[in-house]
Amino acid sequence: MKKFILLLFFIAGTIYAQVGYVEYNSPVYEFLERMETQHLIHGYDSFELPKTRQEVSSYLLKLSLKKTKLDKVDRKLLNDYLQQFEFDINKTTKRYTSFFPETKFSEL
Repeated sequence: MKKFILLLFFIAGTIYAQVGYVEYNSPVYEFLERMETQHLIHGYDSFELPKTRQEVSSYLLKLSLKKTKLDKVDRKLLNDYLQQFEFDINKTTKRYTSFFPETKFSEL
């Protein structure tokens, strides 16, 4: 019986998990809108804000397949956004950078 209750608890937790949204004033929206006007992505609606991190990540992934069609500045922006949304795309933080030097908790 305890296992059943525990299983029910974990299933309910995944069903009602919070969805992460990108802030409505994030510059990634302007970038995606510009890419839509250049016909590099399709189906992007700038009137439906905020978008989930997963939605934005999917647009960025589509753009990463068309990197050669981007100019130098837009490639740089795309790389920055891909790094910012890396966890949502790859479920990893290997490319994360920090403004703070790496310190260990034992040093604090």
